[in-house]
Amino acid sequence: MVELLRLSLTYSSGGKVLLPIRIREIRESQGLTIKALADKARLGQGYLSDLETGKRRWNCDHLEKISDALDVSPIELLPRTDEQSSTTKGQKVFFQMAELLGVMGDLPDTERERVINFAKALRTSQSSKVKR
Repeated sequence: MVELLRLSLTYSSGGKVLLPIRIREIRESQGLTIKALADKARLGQGYLSDLETGKRRWNCDHLEKISDALDVSPIELLPRTDEQSSTTKGQKVFFQMAELLGVMGDLPDTERERVINFAKALRTSQSSKVKR
């Protein structure tokens, strides 16, 4: 999951990094100012402002602190699927994997194993269709 989060920091749309936009949306929807979120996340206000405006680089520690302060999972900080209209195939796969991780995280171990086995069976089925 850490690798997936690292990859998400680079995806952009129209030259804008999507992660800061998503965090700002969540922060504003909760009625929080940058100062209030910075205090909750134990980050400096100027530092958080620079993160939100793209003047500083994001890392997984920032995501963890901010997701905890916003009381959301790090996956919820990833760009929403409606922001995918002009994404490449690779980016679409990335967003689908992020969504799957969020779903899988809510399942008990036995159900996660069932999903994994189903995906493997589906892959095998698709492979045999291609070989025909």
